[in-house]
Amino acid sequence: MVKTHRTNKTKKFSAHKLGLTEKRQEKRLQSSADTSDYRCINDQISKSQTYDLQRFNTEKIKVAKNPRAKLTRRYPGYLYEISMALKQLKNSKAG
Repeated sequence: MVKTHRTNKTKKFSAHKLGLTEKRQEKRLQSSADTSDYRCINDQISKSQTYDLQRFNTEKIKVAKNPRAKLTRRYPGYLYEISMALKQLKNSKAG
């Protein structure tokens, strides 16, 4: 079975964290100085990952609490019409 990747996958991690991960992958451990540098990069990656996930989850919660979120995700080309209809409903002018 062939795995397919989502093309519109949301971006959870910042470019900073991804850059640190690439730097860690390229690192070669040959001395104790390299090991301490590797640990330092790991700490930075961990902190960045925690921050990025908290930011991502906070944004996701904000979108979920938005009453228009479901409509705007389903009909992205009709944002103006949706907002006008919701304003009319709020003002009880819907006909």
